[in-house]
Amino acid sequence: MGSEAPSPPKFSYRISHQLAAGLIFLVIFIIATSFAVIWLEVRPKLVSLSLESQINLGQKISLALEQELHEARGIAMSLAAAASTLPNEGRSETLTKIVPQMIQPPGQKMMYAGGGVWPEPYAFDSKRQRDSYFWAHDERGALVRLDDYNAPDGRGHHNEEWYVPVAALNKSVYWSKSYTDPYSQQPMVTCAAPMLHDGKFIGVATADLTLAGVSEALNQVITGMNAYAFIVDRNNRFIAFPTLGFDVSRTQVYRANTAFQYFDDLVGAYPEFSVIGNNMKAVDDALFSALEQQKPEYLPLVAQLAAQSYQIEEDEAKRLVANYWWQVRTLSASPKPLSAFDIKGDVLLGGDARGFIYQMPSTSWRIVVVFESAAYGAISDAVSQKLFGSVLLSSIVFGAIGLIFLKASVLTRIHRTIRTLREPSGSTGSRSVMLAYDKADELGMITYWFNQRIAQLEDN
Repeated sequence: MGSEAPSPPKFSYRISHQLAAGLIFLVIFIIATSFAVIWLEVRPKLVSLSLESQINLGQKISLALEQELHEARGIAMSLAAAASTLPNEGRSETLTKIVPQMIQPPGQKMMYAGGGVWPEPYAFDSKRQRDSYFWAHDERGALVRLDDYNAPDGRGHHNEEWYVPVAALNKSVYWSKSYTDPYSQQPMVTCAAPMLHDGKFIGVATADLTLAGVSEALNQVITGMNAYAFIVDRNNRFIAFPTLGFDVSRTQVYRANTAFQYFDDLVGAYPEFSVIGNNMKAVDDALFSALEQQKPEYLPLVAQLAAQSYQIEEDEAKRLVANYWWQVRTLSASPKPLSAFDIKGDVLLGGDARGFIYQMPSTSWRIVVVFESAAYGAISDAVSQKLFGSVLLSSIVFGAIGLIFLKASVLTRIHRTIRTLREPSGSTGSRSVMLAYDKADELGMITYWFNQRIAQLEDN
């Protein structure tokens, strides 16, 4: 009785599944690795570049505004040069003619409140202690000469805050704090240049800028950016406000405050600005701390300023000298942010923001620039997402092509060989099995030598 052929073991296409699963796993690994690299390495660098671009924009705003103010600086210095070189004979008549023309030249960019020439006592006329030449705009906008500073019962101009530091500080021009002129009643800041004759200080020439003119210059510089900016003087008193197109509920934060509002008062009324206020205070503290280290050199200058002007008390003199020291130290440096900080839910931009505080080199004014975080973070996210999307699409296409190639070049041929080997034992019963191969690769090599082995067995 013949023995029955043993039943074949249960086979499965495990290798085929493993190859396909391995390819799929490789694609998933590439996608996951790419996501990790893009989101953890590339995206932070893009965010860093966005932050650097904000810093650069803040510097450009500061430098552009400096450039706008050069016109006022040029007028003050030109007035000083002209007045100091005029001969004594006919000087008064000449100044009366040229000062208003120089204050309001054709095609000027800035809005000037006025200006003038302010000589030292008896410098122009041995009989006149007070001999100022001051012009300001009247209610009709016309330049008119005001003689109030020459009144015998007045304080005169020699003790004013914008006059005394020019003589005490070795500077080409001096920018005053914001104030209201007591005679023209105009809100202004003054650019004052020293008048020198044979190296001797003989007075001051000034160009007075309206705060509206400074605000206009600032908003021209910042137009088109997802940001707003404002300027304060060395006392943190407003010089320029942003005029952006916010709705009334937001804009009224600024409309409710006068141009001479101190920033601390604004923070008291609107705590939303406390982050900016805290950083401005930190900048002040650092400035005074640096001054304390230079105390022996600058203490006499503080005392001199406080003694010579009724408008400069000791604390104000320290602040003035601290800013002067900072200017001397950073004279040739481009403006860098004194402080950078994040703001959660900025009241004007309506979202998270990032702020920077810059100090203008020539004026001691501070520019606070606040950028919308989303505008710059969105750029980083968009670039990262686009990069990841490209990698994802490429990986899926690569995986699909690889799977098709694997199936056509390997799996299909293996399955065909299995079917061929199963046919003789399951249908015809023939002992002769010859396998077909169409490619001279590893599978073709196995098929060839299998056929050779079968042929040898049949021969034997």
